[in-house]
Amino acid sequence: MLKNYLKTALRNIFKNKLYAAISIFGLAIGIACFILTGLFVRDELSFDKWHEKGDRIFKVEVMNNMFGFSTFPPFPYMEAIMEETAGVVGAVNIGQTQELIIKKDNHLIQEKGLYYTQSSIFDLFDFELKYGDAATALSDPKSIVLSPEMAKKYFGKENPLGETLEIMEKGLYKVAGVLEPIPGNSHLQFNFLMGYDSNDPVFSRLKTTWRFGQGVTYLLLDEGYTLSQLEADTKSVLEKNTNKEKLDSYTFHPFTDLYLTNGTVRGSSRYSFGGDIKYVYIFGSVGLIILLVACFNYVNMSTAWGLARVKEVGIRKTIGAYKKQLIAQFLSESLVITLISVVLAIVIVEGALPAVNALIGKQLVIDYFGSWQIPVFLTGTIAVVGFSSGFYPALVLSSHKVTSLVKGPTTKGGWLRKGLIVLQFTGCAGLLMATLVIKKQLNFLQDKDLGFNGEQVLNLNIDPLNTGDVKYLDFKTEIERLSYVTEVSGSPLPGVSGIVSLNDVEGIDEKVNMIPFFMSVDANLPHFFEMELVEGEGFNELLKSEENQAILVNEAFVKEVGWTTAVGKKIDNWKVVGVMKNFHFMSAKEEIKPLMMTVNPDAVQAVHLRFRPENTTELLTDLESIWGNLIEARPFDYLFMNQAFAASYEKERKVAQLFDRFSVLILVISCAGLFSLTAFISEQRKKEIGIRKILGAGLHSIFALLANRFLLQIFIAIAVALPIAYFVTEQWLSSFPYRVEFGVAEGLIGFATLTIVSLLTISYHGIKSGLTKPVDAIRYE
Repeated sequence: MLKNYLKTALRNIFKNKLYAAISIFGLAIGIACFILTGLFVRDELSFDKWHEKGDRIFKVEVMNNMFGFSTFPPFPYMEAIMEETAGVVGAVNIGQTQELIIKKDNHLIQEKGLYYTQSSIFDLFDFELKYGDAATALSDPKSIVLSPEMAKKYFGKENPLGETLEIMEKGLYKVAGVLEPIPGNSHLQFNFLMGYDSNDPVFSRLKTTWRFGQGVTYLLLDEGYTLSQLEADTKSVLEKNTNKEKLDSYTFHPFTDLYLTNGTVRGSSRYSFGGDIKYVYIFGSVGLIILLVACFNYVNMSTAWGLARVKEVGIRKTIGAYKKQLIAQFLSESLVITLISVVLAIVIVEGALPAVNALIGKQLVIDYFGSWQIPVFLTGTIAVVGFSSGFYPALVLSSHKVTSLVKGPTTKGGWLRKGLIVLQFTGCAGLLMATLVIKKQLNFLQDKDLGFNGEQVLNLNIDPLNTGDVKYLDFKTEIERLSYVTEVSGSPLPGVSGIVSLNDVEGIDEKVNMIPFFMSVDANLPHFFEMELVEGEGFNELLKSEENQAILVNEAFVKEVGWTTAVGKKIDNWKVVGVMKNFHFMSAKEEIKPLMMTVNPDAVQAVHLRFRPENTTELLTDLESIWGNLIEARPFDYLFMNQAFAASYEKERKVAQLFDRFSVLILVISCAGLFSLTAFISEQRKKEIGIRKILGAGLHSIFALLANRFLLQIFIAIAVALPIAYFVTEQWLSSFPYRVEFGVAEGLIGFATLTIVSLLTISYHGIKSGLTKPVDAIRYE
C-alpha cells in the first residue's frame, strides 16, 4: 500500500511540475534560512558554555562612586578576597596589550592577542596546554605560551618548547608551552600568554595600590557560595583594607553571560566583547519568520491545488476508497515534497555557508550527527510541515459526498488561503520596512557630520606600545618636507582617548563628580581638522611657554559643569582658552562626552597628514622610507582616517547586508506562492473569463479580476506589518544616541514595493488569461 501511495505521489508531482517546483523551491529556501540563522544563534548562545566551572566564574567590575565610572579592580582585592573569604576558591587576572612586535629573520611582524596572566588561569578555565606544564609555564617572566597557529607560524612545528622568540623592546622569551586549540565559541582568544613580571616597577606599584587596577579579574566561587555572600564579604574586605569615605561598588557578572552582555570598562575598548543579545533575538526571529512564511506559502498552495482535485477524489470514493486512504494519499504527497525540500535546503546551506561565514566573520559548520538539534529539526520539519500542509485538504475533500465532488472544484478553503496570504505578506512587508530603516540608520551614521574634516587624512601609528619612545616632532619635520603633503598634525589614534580625574574646577564649590576624556595634541590640531570654536581663540595666540597650561574643552564639558562662559576659567593647573563645538572624537555611534584637549607633542601617538590624492602611491613610498629611518623596532603602520571610522560601523553594515538578502528571499518566496495561486485561480475561473471576453471584457478587466482577489489581503498585511515593524525597529534604534526615525517614507516605500512586485507577479497569468481565445476557454473538457 505504501508503495502505491509513493508511486501516486510522484506521479502527481510530475504531473503538476510548476506547482511542485514552486512548493519545493520556496520551502527549501525557508528551511535553509532557518538552519543558517539557527546555526548563528546556537553559536552565539554557546559562547563560553564549554568551561566545566563556567557557571561558578564571575567577572569583577568596580564602579567608582566618587567619579561615576567603571574601572578594573585593584590587584590587592583579588589577593584579599582569596585569603579572607572561604567561598572564593580561585582567582585570576587577565590583562591584554594592544599589540606586540616580533622580530623573525630580520623581519618585523606586528601581532595582536598578547595577554598577561597567572598560572591559575588553567585552574579556573578549561584552557589546556598541548605541550608544556601548566603549573610552571607562566612562572618565569621571560617565558611565553603560544597558540598552535603562532607556534606553526614562527617555528614551523607543533612543539617548539625551549625555542626563543624575540619581542621588540622586551627581549628574548623562551617558549614554555603551546595551547590546545581554543574553540571558536570563546570570547577569550589567546595568541600569546605571558606571566606578570614581579620586578617590573609598574606591576610592583599595581600590586600594592587599592586606587586602581589593570586587566580583568575573574573569581571562582565554591559550590553553594552565593553572590549575596560574595557581595557582603567584598564590602567587609574593602572596609578593612581601604580608608575611602565612599566605598566603590563592586559588581559581579556571570562569566558565561559576558559575551552577549558586551561588558566594557571605560577607556579600555580592547576589553569589549563582540556579541550582542539583541542580534541573537533579531536573527532568530527573522529565520523563524522566513520559515513560517515558506510554510504558510506551501500550505496555501497545497490547499488550493488539492481542492482542484475534487473529481479525482470523487472517482476514488466511487470505486471504494476509504476516507483514511484518501488522507494517507494526500499526506504521502506532502511528505515527499517536504522531504525533497529538506534535501535541497541542506544543499543550499552547504553552498551558502562559506559566503555567510565570510559576511558575519564566523566559522559556522553544520554537524548533522554530532549533536541532536540538527537531526531533530530536520525530522520535525518533515513531519510538521508535511502533515500540516497535507492534512487540511485531505480532511476537507475526504469529508465531501461523492455527488458534490464529481461536480467540480469546491470553493472551500478560501478563508484559510486568504488568512495565510495575509500572514506571509505581513512577514514580508515587516522585514522589508525593517531593512529600509536599518539602511537609513547606517547611511545616517556614515553621512553624519562628525564636526571635523577627516577627508584625505592619513594616520601613522608611531607609538602603539609606550608613549614617548618615538618623537612626534621628528616625524612632523620630515613629513612636512614632502611637496604633496599640505599639513601635518598629531593626536591620539582615531577613536582613542584617555581619561583624567579633576579636583578643582573654578565656579564649582563641591567636589567635581566627573571624569572627562583627555587628549594630548599638537597645537595646530583644531585648525588641521577645521574644528569650529564657539568661544575663545584656541591655541592660536599662545606662546610656547603657555601651551602646557592651556586647555580646550568641548560644549559637552561646559554643559556638564554648568558654566555660562568658559574662557579664562581654571581647571586644576590648566586655564581654558577656548570651547570647541562638539565633535565625534569617538564613533558616531557613541554619545559625545565631555572632552579636554591640551598641547603636548611628546605624548602624541599618531601623526595626521593631509595630502593630495593624486600622489597617494608616492606618499606611501616616501612615508615608509621616513618610517624606516626613524623607527627600527616596528613595521610601517598607517591607516586612512575614513577607513578607521568606517570600520566602527562594520556590524551595522553586516546587519544591513543580511537584511537585504533576507528581504529578497522572503519576497521571492511570497511572490512564488502568489504566482502559483494566480495560476490556480485563473484555471479555476477559466470558463468565467472566457464568457466575460465574449461579452466584451478587455485585457485590463481580466487582469483586475485576478488582481482584486489578492490586493485586499496584501493591503491588510501591510497595515498589520506597519506597527510591528515600527515597534521592532524602535527597539533596535534605541541603542543609538544619534538616530533616524521610522518615517512615512519607509511605510510608503514598503507599500509601493510590495504592491508593484505583487502586481507584476499576477500580471503573467492575467495577461495570459486575457489573451486566451474564448472558444478554448469555454470548450467542454
